Amino acid sequence: QRMEQVAQQGRLAMVNQHINTTKQIMSDNIDMLLDRHESLEGLQEKSEELNVMAKQFKKRSEQIRRFQQWQNAKHGLLVGTAVTGVVAAVTVPPLVALLG
Repeated sequence: QRMEQVAQQGRLAMVNQHINTTKQIMSDNIDMLLDRHESLEGLQEKSEELNVMAKQFKKRSEQIRRFQQWQNAKHGLLVGTAVTGVVAAVTVPPLVALLG
């Protein structure tokens, strides 16, 4: 009977050790899950910040593109006017002299 008690206590100790090991594994898994959750929240915040920055960049780049187009149009108008003036200055006096 004493041997049977010792054997039962040994089995009980093994079961308790197995339970403790399982509890430790579950505790570690919960800690890792919480760490991943925090990591995912951080990534989500960074993603949202990048999205806002991308929208700002797009808006600003379109403003710059419109500004450049307007500058190019003004320069084109200026060059066109200058070319027209030069052509007129070169061609009008001989025509006036020819007609006059």
